[in-house]
Amino acid sequence: MDTITDRVSFGPAEEIPLNLCRLEMPHQLRPIDVEWVFRYRDTLLAGEPLPPVKALWDVEQYWLVDGCHRCAGAIQAGRTTVLAVVAAGDADQALSIPLTTHEQSVCADADADCTVMQAQVAAAREADGS
Repeated sequence: MDTITDRVSFGPAEEIPLNLCRLEMPHQLRPIDVEWVFRYRDTLLAGEPLPPVKALWDVEQYWLVDGCHRCAGAIQAGRTTVLAVVAAGDADQALSIPLTTHEQSVCADADADCTVMQAQVAAAREADGS
C-alpha cells in the first residue's frame, strides 16, 4: 500500500506553531471527533508525548496531512506548538495525500462511501479555483 512517506520526504521532528496550522474544513476531510481531541489533551496534560503530526509547509502556513485531532488536543491543553515532521508543499498536495493514503482506513473506520470523500475533495478544489 502506498504511504505518505513513500511519496513525500519529511524532515526530522520539530516544534511548529499551532497558529499557523490549518485545521478547518475542507482540508480536514473527517469531522473532528471531540472525544479524541480530549484524549489527546489529557495525554499532553499528563506529560506524555504524542506522535508527531505530518504537515506540508508553503512558506506561509502548515497544511496538515495527518494530525488534526492531535493539534486540536494540543490547543485544548494550552500549547502553542506541536511536534511535527514537515515537508515542502501546498494545500493541493496536502489534500491529495489524505485522499490516497487514508481513503481505505477512513472508509473502513467510518463505513463511509469513498466516492463521497472524493467528491468533497473535488468540490473543495473547484471552490478554491484549483
